[in-house]
Amino acid sequence: MGNPAPMPARVLDLAYLLIVPMPIYVDASGCKWIDRLWLRDLVRHLHYLPRLTLASPAERGKPEQGDLVPFVLHEDGSLGWVALPSIRSWPRFLVGLPRLCAVLARAVHRADIVHSGVAGWPVPLGWIANPLALLLRRKLVLVVESSFWRVTPGVRGSWRARLRAGFSERLARAFVSRASFSLFTHAAYARQLAGDARGTVHVEPAVWVDELDLVPNDVAASDWASKATAPRARFLFAGRLEAAKGIDLLLEALLQLEAQGTAVEVDFLGAGALQQEVLDVMRRCRSVRIRHFEPLPYGAAFFAFLRNYHALLVPNRSDEQPRIVFDAFSQAVTVLATRTPGLESCVDDGRTGVLVPRDDPARFAAALAQHSQEPARLGGLALAARSFAAAHTHRGMHERRRDLLVAQFAPDSGSARRVPGNDVELTPALPQRRTTEGREPPAPLRRARDRDPSSAAYQREQDRP
Repeated sequence: MGNPAPMPARVLDLAYLLIVPMPIYVDASGCKWIDRLWLRDLVRHLHYLPRLTLASPAERGKPEQGDLVPFVLHEDGSLGWVALPSIRSWPRFLVGLPRLCAVLARAVHRADIVHSGVAGWPVPLGWIANPLALLLRRKLVLVVESSFWRVTPGVRGSWRARLRAGFSERLARAFVSRASFSLFTHAAYARQLAGDARGTVHVEPAVWVDELDLVPNDVAASDWASKATAPRARFLFAGRLEAAKGIDLLLEALLQLEAQGTAVEVDFLGAGALQQEVLDVMRRCRSVRIRHFEPLPYGAAFFAFLRNYHALLVPNRSDEQPRIVFDAFSQAVTVLATRTPGLESCVDDGRTGVLVPRDDPARFAAALAQHSQEPARLGGLALAARSFAAAHTHRGMHERRRDLLVAQFAPDSGSARRVPGNDVELTPALPQRRTTEGREPPAPLRRARDRDPSSAAYQREQDRP
């Protein structure tokens, strides 16, 4: 497939502060390192936010594990980075709180728009940044992609967990009600948190997959011509091995099938707190064949591995919208998943995948047994899923976000402007930079951008011997 065409040169020329919990690691030599997937997302922001400042925690040292790439800041200042104190634990948070508040206050003061969230550990950065933005009369953009403050359905939480969940939920609603623009990854979040929102509310699924990741239609058809003749379907679970991902539910379903003598093939790709439980069940089973694989880095190797299977298993208990559903769809692999708000938003039951009730191991086992014996029937779902993924790419997600932000704010360059329906006035606080129609996206991360799998430079680099 050819490289995707660049986004049109339509930009929001305001000082935009992007506050995220993803850290940037600084090694002993002063070199900065960032997660490769997160960099890919950051580069997309630069196409339409020419005056972007990133605020994220700075961590000392480069971890040995992790898919990290260099983070390069250019001297022209078109991308800024505000290094926040590390808050990976409660002691660090409490010690660094005064400095964190001071650093965020200065960053928010210099911004026109503050992009933040409502989730994080041990304390969301938004709990500090959002009140500052409102107090300083800045436009507040909130993105809600997860709700891990909630007690996972089916898991008994401690009184502390329940107390934190209730407080976090109320605070999230309060911030959303006062935000200028709120974006949710599925409609249930919007219904639950934006009931009295004064600003714009939009729903857009979160996706990592891009055009270059999609399996070509002819390859997908060829794959399924072979898969349809298999004696039984092959299933894969790929993700963290923990309760919120429904691992205990899946293991209970597999033990029920083992007790019935039903032959099913399930592989696990991942690591986590319940890995030993997976290995224990694997050793106990005979009729149910289970294998475990260590995690693969996101990219070509992962997608090639995924294409070997008939369906991905997503027995989630939490409300989040898993990006991995779109990963599977992009490779013409359907899903067998639980009916949660996040999964209902991206899986069309009976057309692109199969949904079963949440927290019902018996129903999940029955679905596994049925579809294991009818692998060919999964092919129609998988090819429809691939078409759905083609319409929901990472690039397309950012194009829609760009259009929404420009339509929401879109001030005349260098002047203050009132946004209809909102009394807060925006006055750009930093020098204006001229933009030219058709110009290449801003330069600050050229070398970093060239590592973006969707860029031509990245492809040229991969083609070198």
